[in-house]
Amino acid sequence: MPELPEVETIAEGLRRHVVGWQITGIKFWRDNLREPFDKRAICRAVREQSVITIDRRAKYIVIHTNENCGLIVHLGMTGSFQRAPTATQLGKHAHIGFRLQQGQQTRYLQLIDPRRFGRLDAFFGDPLQHRYLANAGVEPLATSNLGEHLWHKSRKRKVAIKNFLMDGQIVSGLGNIYAAESLYHARLYPFTSAGDLDRQDYQRLALASQQVLQQAVKAGGTTFRDYQDLDGNRGYFTVQLAVYGKQDQPCDRCQTRIVLARQGGRSTFYCPSCQT
Repeated sequence: MPELPEVETIAEGLRRHVVGWQITGIKFWRDNLREPFDKRAICRAVREQSVITIDRRAKYIVIHTNENCGLIVHLGMTGSFQRAPTATQLGKHAHIGFRLQQGQQTRYLQLIDPRRFGRLDAFFGDPLQHRYLANAGVEPLATSNLGEHLWHKSRKRKVAIKNFLMDGQIVSGLGNIYAAESLYHARLYPFTSAGDLDRQDYQRLALASQQVLQQAVKAGGTTFRDYQDLDGNRGYFTVQLAVYGKQDQPCDRCQTRIVLARQGGRSTFYCPSCQT
């Protein structure tokens, strides 16, 4: 599933491509993704409206066509926006198409989602109060006291620190990949109970998380399976990963072989020597 860096990369591509352009047409090839969406509300929110800003909140892209309306999009596991050469040339797994105009220029954009795990809805009012975003945790790259926030939220919590870090109501945008990488760089064992770590541990974890995310955003995200940006480019942070996907490979710090374990139904990668 695209995490914060991948979603931010796609949002930035959309900013370059569609901000200032008017949405003059919408084509639906289906009426649901993970759940049904309201086609009339979507048309009312964006048709004949110009895109004024595009934000990212948690793992969602927020497309504003007015101060108080627009679209909220979640890309699911393999979703993306892709440019299309014409209105009728349907991309593989395209579900919604947009025609955009600026003066005499026309562009076409399609929402692609091979596995249809994404979400799409219109908003009218404050998007942060929408049901998709109302309970989202703090933004890790926009929170200066992230370590203190995590420490306070972790008190008396028995859940493993990796699962705690991936809780989207505590901190937004961190999934399996970047949680594993953050814990490695902070030298923390992923199965340790969140409540057993002290303030210093959380300060170290916050710094590691922010550095990992910043580097991943700069690299355009991490490519696994179908992820790509608006121009069809694949993320390059894969080459910088320290532990994720590196089972039995030597740790960069101590040469101990990276371990693969199961945690909460997910794969967890860590160094048994460095992360204790």
